[in-house]
Amino acid sequence: MRKNEQLKMALQAYQDGEFGSAACFCENILSREPDHFQALHLSAVVAYHRGDLALAKRQLGKAVRRDEPNAAIFNDLGLVHLAENNLLAAKTCFEKSLAENPRKAEALNNLGLTLKKMQDHDGAKKAFVRAIEIKPDYAKAFFSLGDLHLNQKEVDAAMGFFQKALCLEPAYVAARNHLAICHMETGDFHKAEEELLVASRMDPNCAQTWCNLGNVQRKIHRFKDALESYGKAVALKPDFAEAHFNRALVFLLLGDFGPGWNAYEWRLKMFPPGGGYPNRHGLPLWQGQDLKGKTVLVYDEQGFGDTFMFCRYLASLKNLGARVVFEVRPSLRQLFQGFDPVDVLIKRDSGVAQAEQCDFCLPLCSLAGRFFHGERPFTSQTPYLHATVEKRRQWSHRFSAHHFNVGLVWSGSQTDLSRRCSPDHFKPLLLSERIALYSLQKDNETNQYDKSSWTIHLGPELTDFSDTAAILSHLDLIVSIDTAVAHLAGAMAR
Repeated sequence: MRKNEQLKMALQAYQDGEFGSAACFCENILSREPDHFQALHLSAVVAYHRGDLALAKRQLGKAVRRDEPNAAIFNDLGLVHLAENNLLAAKTCFEKSLAENPRKAEALNNLGLTLKKMQDHDGAKKAFVRAIEIKPDYAKAFFSLGDLHLNQKEVDAAMGFFQKALCLEPAYVAARNHLAICHMETGDFHKAEEELLVASRMDPNCAQTWCNLGNVQRKIHRFKDALESYGKAVALKPDFAEAHFNRALVFLLLGDFGPGWNAYEWRLKMFPPGGGYPNRHGLPLWQGQDLKGKTVLVYDEQGFGDTFMFCRYLASLKNLGARVVFEVRPSLRQLFQGFDPVDVLIKRDSGVAQAEQCDFCLPLCSLAGRFFHGERPFTSQTPYLHATVEKRRQWSHRFSAHHFNVGLVWSGSQTDLSRRCSPDHFKPLLLSERIALYSLQKDNETNQYDKSSWTIHLGPELTDFSDTAAILSHLDLIVSIDTAVAHLAGAMAR
């Protein structure tokens, strides 16, 4: 078979997604002509799509020619570096590609993606816009620009760019997924589900679509449907950590704790590489080994509310004979000072010497699964967190003994609409003169209410959660959206 015929067959196999066949055709050509430019280039592209980044890099290096245009080669080499998260090398390659061909829209889009990962959002935006100027029908650049705006929580702008990408390429499944995410961000779950159902019909084998559909169904409490969607996602992609983790949340919501806690451990695979997690300070994870005479480092890994909820399990760890070292964020240190199950309390990233002497480590939220035995899913002895006597005394003068003192928290997240409400909902409580309302909001949203006379604002005076605990100890009632304050109140049996 002639080389040209084999090259055509290799290209056709690649376009059909038959990467193994494409690789074989390329190898046949290169066995007879090792420097065949097109075979080297295609071989590299195929290797990239098969995940063999080392081979892709070698083949692209061989394909670079001194006396010929290399814009496409440098662009593809940049993609390999980008896949390796070697951002500086990727940026250099895309810039070389553009130096040879300043109007190569693909290289501009890829440069934008690299700059975005380097947190240069202005540079990324300029690259995407320039790619669109050069190639107005370039759906991928519109998608990239939309994704940039979505990451910056500029949902309306993002939605417009995803819609433009879909106008240009109606079967663009990723754009339809991201448009659905925009609808979720605005609380329009019906439209989000519609978009995802369309995407699932276009490509039934896209695991991300089924995972996103499960997320929508979970949000609107259609838990059975959500489990089915997550199940399809992990069937298509068995190592899909996000889908496994989200399915765990549904199991836990339904009280199905066995599979729930097991699947919950998939979150440990979602930590970014090289970030020091989940094996904190390089320590092995505790997997149930005998702990007599051993020291375990437990670290808080999620939100403050999760820390308050799961710290109860430190006592169970202590009961196994372990010496417990607890690593927390600075704003939690005073609250946990003197916490009975903890032998050593260290602040995150400042107690390296003590941490490195431990035998095992474990993220705090994994303790619930480790101690789940089927009959009693939770330990429930409360209170297990307390305000100190000194802090209680510092705050005592702020509360009236003649009023029913009510604490309010109306926002737990700047971005999650399901975890916020208008403080105006609480105004009817003032119909009784015996009620005094206290705001515990710390975020900037309190600014618009600082001048209101109907609530007393304590949030700006809170230095850490030991202050919050002291305030809670003086209140008769706490009314809160889903926030850390609600979990702290529960841990204090308030």
